[in-house]
Amino acid sequence: MMDVHISTDPADIDLDILHSYLVNAYWCEGIPRDIMERSVNNSVPFSVLLPDDSFIGFARLVTDHSTFAYLCDVIIDERYRGQGMGHLLVKKVNEWMDEHQIRTALLLTRDAQGLYAAHDWMYFPDANRVMRYGERNQNFYQPHFRS
Repeated sequence: MMDVHISTDPADIDLDILHSYLVNAYWCEGIPRDIMERSVNNSVPFSVLLPDDSFIGFARLVTDHSTFAYLCDVIIDERYRGQGMGHLLVKKVNEWMDEHQIRTALLLTRDAQGLYAAHDWMYFPDANRVMRYGERNQNFYQPHFRS
C-alpha cells in the first residue's frame, strides 16, 4: 500500500478536487458546489492525503458525536483505487467512532459491501425497521428537479 495519511482537519480538504469526484458519483451526481461545501462543513471529514499532501480520497460522518453517525461520500480517486486506500479510510473512520463511543452507525452503498464487511460493518438485521423520508429522484441535483 502507498504511504498515505488520513486527516480530520477540514483545512486539508481540497474542495475543488472533492467536488470533481462527487459531482460524478452515482449517489450525488450533479451536486452543486455550495451544497457539497455545506454538507462537508457540517460533518466530520476524513481526507486521504499522499506524503506531499495531495488530496486523493474522502469520507464524512454526519454525527451527533455521542451516539449516532451516518457514513457517506466515501470516495477514492480512480487512479488510486485497488491499493488499499478505501480499507485504510474505513479503518480510520471506525477508530474515530470507537473513540467517540458511537453506538449506532449506518451507511448506504450500491457496490462496496465487501469493503465495509471487511471492517465489521454488517447488514441491518431487520430492514423493515429502517425508513426514509420522501422520495428523492436519483437526478435530484439536476436543475429541472430543483425548485
